[in-house]
Amino acid sequence: EESKEMVYEDISGGDDLQSSQSTHATSQFSTEDLPKTITAPTSSPLLPPMPSPSPPYNRQLALVSLTPQVNKELEPVRKKTRKMGRCGLGNLGNTCFMNSTLQCLAHTDFLREYFLSGKYQSDLNRDNPLGTGGELATEFANLMQQMWGSGDGSGSVGGGSDDRVIYPRHFKYTLGRHAEQFIGYDQHDSQELATYLLDALHEDTNRVSKKPYIEKPEQKEKETDAQAAEKAWSLHLRREDSKVLEGFMGQVKSRVQCPSVGCGRVSTTFDPFMYLSVPIPGTSERIITVTFIPIGADENKRKINVTLSKNSTVATLQEKIAELVPGLLKENVFVADVWSDEIYTYFSPSDDISRIRESDQTYAFQLTPLATIRSTDENEEAVELGTSDRNIIESDEWDNLDIEAKLDPATLLKLNRNDGWMSTMENYVRTMTTLSSFLNIKRSTHDDRMAFLKKLELFLRKLSKCPDSQPDPSEEDNEELSLAEVSSQQNTFRNVNTLEDFLILAHCAKKFQSHTLKLLKESRQKLKDGAIIQILFKRDSSPRVSGLEKVFAIPMLLRLSTRTTVYELRKIIADRLRRVLATTTNAPLQPPVPAIVNDDNDDNDAPMENNTSETATSTVPSPLHNDKPQDNIYPLNETPEMLLLRRIPMTYQKKTSGYSYTQGTPRQLGSVTQSSLSLAIPNDSSENETVADLVGNQGTINLHWPPQLINDHFDLTSWNDIQNAPPATALKPTSSTLTVLTCIEKYCQKEQLEESEMWYCNKCKSHVRAWKQFHLYRTPPILIIHLKRFHYSSST
Repeated sequence: EESKEMVYEDISGGDDLQSSQSTHATSQFSTEDLPKTITAPTSSPLLPPMPSPSPPYNRQLALVSLTPQVNKELEPVRKKTRKMGRCGLGNLGNTCFMNSTLQCLAHTDFLREYFLSGKYQSDLNRDNPLGTGGELATEFANLMQQMWGSGDGSGSVGGGSDDRVIYPRHFKYTLGRHAEQFIGYDQHDSQELATYLLDALHEDTNRVSKKPYIEKPEQKEKETDAQAAEKAWSLHLRREDSKVLEGFMGQVKSRVQCPSVGCGRVSTTFDPFMYLSVPIPGTSERIITVTFIPIGADENKRKINVTLSKNSTVATLQEKIAELVPGLLKENVFVADVWSDEIYTYFSPSDDISRIRESDQTYAFQLTPLATIRSTDENEEAVELGTSDRNIIESDEWDNLDIEAKLDPATLLKLNRNDGWMSTMENYVRTMTTLSSFLNIKRSTHDDRMAFLKKLELFLRKLSKCPDSQPDPSEEDNEELSLAEVSSQQNTFRNVNTLEDFLILAHCAKKFQSHTLKLLKESRQKLKDGAIIQILFKRDSSPRVSGLEKVFAIPMLLRLSTRTTVYELRKIIADRLRRVLATTTNAPLQPPVPAIVNDDNDDNDAPMENNTSETATSTVPSPLHNDKPQDNIYPLNETPEMLLLRRIPMTYQKKTSGYSYTQGTPRQLGSVTQSSLSLAIPNDSSENETVADLVGNQGTINLHWPPQLINDHFDLTSWNDIQNAPPATALKPTSSTLTVLTCIEKYCQKEQLEESEMWYCNKCKSHVRAWKQFHLYRTPPILIIHLKRFHYSSST
């Protein structure tokens, strides 16, 4: 009884391939067990099943030959001849991917006969620019002749007298000449080579010498599938016609639909395909558990299991979350990675979900509706300033000087041309790097620029009192200090010695004021969709050591308008916390008597870092003797939650930046300090500053809660409570249900395109994430099925 012997060669690699010794491992099985169809895996050589091969598992094994052998009972009549094609391909060094592909094609009857008979020569298209000039087709035919020629072993290099091994060196060389990715001896995927090789053989033997230009036809409204498919196929044959096409080319129906409301455009085409790349159910998807934080104070935080493709982006994750939460739009969902109750990573909609690891704590925060934010600022053309900023900008100190009339035209032209005032102003500032940082929006904040402008205003106010600052000084002013004397006493400014210097600096101050407003308008334009700001809840970590704080609750993420003030922010936070702030306990809610805010701090030489806001100082008078109206201290209709928030000190930190010298340094926000028991007053200048200008996008605001307020009023258990999600359904099917048909059914399912592959709708005039679905309409005689075991990631 005839049987087969599997022969493997142990490859040591490199230049010793020809001299390497063959190590044989045999497996006896009947010829009836041989597969009728040979299919190649995508990344390993073709190996029939074999029990316990003798070579070690970690050694490279290449299929060398399939040799006939006779049982020992029939040893006297053993034949020395062998059947045609029953030979192996020697490994040239990581070429198992090529050998397995060549073996598959060599055992495809119609293709082998086409090249063995020489019929391909009459179809050679050497002038086709898309082919290889017929070289690859010729080498493939020569290889078929070696594999399927006479069985005497001539022209081959074997490992013994009874086995035939062919080393396809010429084919490998020709392949590398026309496909640079296959030069050398790197590992490749067998399906990748099969795709290129079949396409090259098709172009080399394409019977169409000059391809006409043909537009891709779409199925018309009243056109049947049969008519549209036949039309598309006939047009395709006008450009592509070969023996390879007849055996391997099929046709798929592709239906794409626009998801935009009110559009509904559908595009149906019938496209040719040479191989079917199908996903394996369960391997191309993943489940991400997300903690959803609703915006409503009465809603519960809960975990959500989201199933989506591994190729998806964060935008797809936002859309899936919006589908699971009624009434939620994806534009109002923000995804972030939270670690130790602080946001560690802000995810952009364009980020791949591969950035989200299984161990990450992924949070989805519901934000204020984008439509609400836009409607708040849509009619705001002028730049709205806070109280203190408005006092500086609207100062009439410089208007009274009549600078343009007193400066000569040549000097004015020099200052105004190409922003010459910037370089001129450096002559009057002691530290030039300080001025250059203020002029750069990336290296300073609006708060920094306004503080510098206030210093400049106070300095000019002092200079204007000098006798030599006037063209005609009076004798009564002789007792006042001169310009040079006032300038020498300053830590920030210098070199203002004459009237001309004074006028030039005043003109530069007006230019700096305009430049500051311009930068503010640009920054607000970037925040037209609101500023995303994190709210952290902090308390003293140890009662014995003050100043050491830790976060004690789940963070809050807000989307604020560019017009939201600090006092309005307190109201927003109070409303979000109304369910967890226990205001019905016996603990008193009556706030302490507020301090008087002193706005007349003229210490213009204080360090910039300590001059960030106007702080509460002075004595603590009785409310009955306070000159300010009581409605400003205890406004009517104030909620108990708001009374609590008015007692909470706040600081802020801008998003860290390598250009900012203030990165990571907390600054006071509002009028309440950690060292005083003051109460936030609505008309206080610090409470009327705009939060977005100070904190910026993706900045952080810290709420410093006194321990007593937490113990008496903050229901920490309720705030940190998160409802668990129902158990997720397993993605991977059992081995009994996973078939090739299951993979094809998965391929034919309707799916929505990702952000990276959006479709252009000529009706909406925009790129959209369309719905797409495939149907197999025409299958070829030889169907190549590629199982997609990997997924693409732009980050890797």
